[in-house]
This record gives sequence, C-alpha cells and structure tokens, in this order.
Amino acid sequence: MSKELSDLLPPSLGTLLGRYKLVRLIGEGGMGWVFEATHVDLDKTLAIKVLRTDAVRNPQLRVRFLREGLAAARISHPNVAQVFDLGQEGDWLYLVMEYLTGEDLAHRLARQGVLSIEEALAVILPIAGALTAAHEAGIVHRDLKPENIFLASARFGVELPKLLDFGISQFRSRWAPRVTVTRMVLGTPAYMAPEQTRSLRATGPLSDQYSLAVVLYECVCGRLPFDAEEPLMLVAEVAEGQYPTPRELMPTLDPEFEAVLLRAMAIDPARRFASVVDFARALLPYASSRDQLTYAPTLGVLPPQVETETAPATRGGAALFTPAEMPVVAPPMEPTPRTVSRRYGWLSVVALTFLGLAAFSWLHHTRRADGKVWATGRGAQIDAAPNQELRPAAFHPVAVPAAVLRDEALREAAPSGAGHTATVASRGGVAAPQGLGAGGLAHPVPTPAAPAQPVALPVAAGPVEARPATLRTVGANQAPVIE
Repeated sequence: MSKELSDLLPPSLGTLLGRYKLVRLIGEGGMGWVFEATHVDLDKTLAIKVLRTDAVRNPQLRVRFLREGLAAARISHPNVAQVFDLGQEGDWLYLVMEYLTGEDLAHRLARQGVLSIEEALAVILPIAGALTAAHEAGIVHRDLKPENIFLASARFGVELPKLLDFGISQFRSRWAPRVTVTRMVLGTPAYMAPEQTRSLRATGPLSDQYSLAVVLYECVCGRLPFDAEEPLMLVAEVAEGQYPTPRELMPTLDPEFEAVLLRAMAIDPARRFASVVDFARALLPYASSRDQLTYAPTLGVLPPQVETETAPATRGGAALFTPAEMPVVAPPMEPTPRTVSRRYGWLSVVALTFLGLAAFSWLHHTRRADGKVWATGRGAQIDAAPNQELRPAAFHPVAVPAAVLRDEALREAAPSGAGHTATVASRGGVAAPQGLGAGGLAHPVPTPAAPAQPVALPVAAGPVEARPATLRTVGANQAPVIE
C-alpha cells in the first residue's frame, strides 16, 4: 500500500492511543476522524479526534489542531465542549474530548426547516454565553456555523447546546501558536463577517456577533441570507451586505425582533451591538419565559420587582416579561433564622411541661392488676370494680377522728380534746376531710393513743351512687385506709 493511500485510512478499531482504546468510528471530516473511545484504566467513555497522518506533517494543519485543543481547554463554560487531553502516538495526533450524544444544529435545520423564535433563542442564547466566555479569555472563534453547534442530549430530556471546533480561532495572547496563512480564506464564507472576507487581522469579537446573527437568521427564515453558488460571488454578496430582510421571507416576524437581528448583521462593525452580551440582552425579551429566567442573571439583566401581577412589560426597557408571564417576586421569608430558633425553644419547653404533667397524672392514677385504683398519697386506696366509673355522689356523713386532721386551718376551727369529730365529704366512695383536698389524705398520720369518740354531723341528703366509705386505722405511724 502506498504512503499516500495509507495516510487517508483511519486507525483500526482496538488501537491504543495512549491510555485510550478506539471502540467505534462516529464521524469523519476533511482533517481526520472522530472515534468513540474508552479509557482503559477508568473505563470512561470519551470522544477522540484523530488527525490524518499527512495533516500531521503539514505545519499549518498541525498548529490548527493544537490551537483547537488549547482554546477549548482554556475556556471554562458549560456550553463549550470540554477537552481533557492532547497527545501523539506514533504518527497519530489526537485530541480527547467529552463524549456527546445528539445532533448538530445543521442536521436539526435540515430535518425541521424553520425554527420558531423561542426555539431558535433556546440555542442562540447559551451559545452567546459560550462566545462571551471565549472573548473574555482572549479567543475569537471565527468559524461559527450550525455544524459547530452541537445539541447534546442531557438528563430529563433537556438539550444542552455546545460550541465546537476552535481550530481557526484567533488568540489574543503571545503564548498561543500562530497560523501562517498565504492567500487562504479561513472560515465558511456564508457565515463570515464582511471584515473577515477582507482581512483576517480585522476580525474580532464583533465578527463572532455577526456570524451568530447569520445563524439566527437561518433558523427563523429557513435559509441563509446569501445564496450565491460560486464562492467568489458569495464573498462579494457578504461584503456588500445585499440580502432580503427577515420579514420579506417571514412576514409574521416581530418588526422589533427584525431590527435587533439586522443591527447585529450590519456591514460596519461600529453599528453592531457593543458586544455579544448586548446582542443577547436585546434578544432576551423574545425568548420563552423559562429561558428568560435562566439567562437573565447570566446576562446581567434582573427581572423587575413586581408589585402587582398586572404590571406592564416593555420590550425595550428593563421589563422582560408579558403580564401573563410576569413572575411575582415573593417577600423575604419570615421569621428570620434566629426568631425561628427561639420559637422552637419555647415550643420545646411547653411540650416538656405537658409531658411532665401527663407522666405525673399517669403515675398517680394507675389501675392495679386486681382492679383497684390507687388514690393520691401513700397508703390510701379505693376498692372499685374494674372499669367502674367513679361518679360524684351526694354528700353523706362519715366519722373521722380529730387526730387525723393535719390541716392547720381545720385544726384551729375544730375544738380540741376527745369526743370531737369533723365532717368529711364522700364523693363516689372517696372520703376526704374538708381542707385536705378531694384527692384523699396526702400524708400518713400517727394514730392517737386515746381514740376519740366520733360525732356525726348531718349533711345534705341525696342518693348515694357508691357504697359508703369508712376509715379504719391500719397501725401506728401508718396512713388510714379508706374502705
């Protein structure tokens, strides 16, 4: 096989280029091929762009390939295809990039024909952000066209436009490798800015703005502004700026949108927007509500502070939304974090208080296994059948020795000495001396040496719903038991 023929053949599948194994051929271009590859150590799927061996021996094409890797690696933006590695294995010079699935904008336009303004701006606005990042890094793309805009499939069915191919980009720095071109036009004439057709040195960020506007023109009109078939005639049309206006092709387009597009395509760079960012800001009001909310902060345009949902919106001012799409700005969250923490502290105190009360009530009103209910205090118990409801009953007289009365107020009110008693209220079988509380005796009372004679005091008569309760002494220094 001749050397010229072998230079045109791609590397065979399974070939190792560094730590990358070629798996599948997924694309082919004028300068080389694109393979799906796998990192043998990380088992990670990547894309590898391999330069033809005859192009490797061409200094200009070799430098152009290196510039593509350097430019993409220097730009950090989610809408720029990432470059991970650059190397050479034998005669093969390769560039390792992220693996993307989807289609480029050229295939989308060939299949769909015309895009709505909102569909087109869903692609143009993120690419404008990628170009802005490139310009801030001192890089001018100079070859912006639908083939270099890839619509990558992301999660949840979302498309993520990616800017590709910085091979003929212009570096505004001394360290970048330079391309020496003799009598050669770099770029695609149909998308080139008029100044780019005259001199490569005249290109700059405003040239990328012009090319981006041509891509937008093609998306919403379904065709390019220039349709000459001969390259020289095409370059002449671009230089003269003679093309049909967007509304001549699509009369339903908004006149204000057309004015924005024609300004970005002005022949004189001084008449264009000052930057790609300004061009994107002018386009933002015509994007979908979601894209407006997404790209307004990145473009330095904040949604207006809305006081009412019917606030008017303008196309040329700061307002970016129609009344139906206007987002209602919510007031700051109240209370503040410090107030929230204090509130939760008070709630904790209240909750612990209720838990303590519930535990106290449970401990002092627990039903025994034999069906009797413990009353408040030590040694005092009530005989009651299980599940028997203790209901208030009428008062009736019971006799209690005066020695049992420990309440000082009752002791002072009752005469001292033997033979005196006090009236005790009995409620549902529970006897409690007046002044000591309805819960029964709170503490054990010593039994007097000489028991006093009980004296019964009459009380209001009425039906008794529980059996009469009497008090008996269990022993010395022990609490009386109510039976």
